[in-house]
Amino acid sequence: LAQQKSIASILSKQESIINNLEKVIDKKEKILKEFSHRLLSGEIRLKDENGTISMYKNADDNWKIEKVNGKEVNVPKDWDINILKNFYIKNPKSSFSVKDISCSLGKFPAYNCSALLKYFSDDYLVDDENLFISTGGNAFIHYLKGKANYSSDVFSFKVPYAHTKFIYSLIKNNILHFEN
Repeated sequence: LAQQKSIASILSKQESIINNLEKVIDKKEKILKEFSHRLLSGEIRLKDENGTISMYKNADDNWKIEKVNGKEVNVPKDWDINILKNFYIKNPKSSFSVKDISCSLGKFPAYNCSALLKYFSDDYLVDDENLFISTGGNAFIHYLKGKANYSSDVFSFKVPYAHTKFIYSLIKNNILHFEN
């Protein structure tokens, strides 16, 4: 009984630490989401002064109305609006099913319709900077610079005509549009 009590106490403390860390992560994710929205909407702008990046609020007179996804929205006057399909090159459709790549061993990340990267493969289909969007279940997006594999229920593409990480952030912060 004494050892059981001691073990239970240690595990309870560890569980408490994990819960506290999850709360901190949740708060940080909310801050990141709000900050990302403000940057990606143009509300907050960035400027580079001799290698030092600073932020400033976009001026009230520096907005224009554009049609985006069928809605009229305010965007900064110096932004061009383009259709996303003009920015990407589709990677080949994978012939692998989830069960073909559903192992935790292997050299290369293997994406499926999951928020978490859980699988790895000894084969790869793509290299360099790529994005991976799930096409079944809930919508998720992943970014990777390197070799990767993906299942047939993942849409993978390159973004040679825009900054890949920017497009990743844009999609991630608007993932509900893709889910719908």
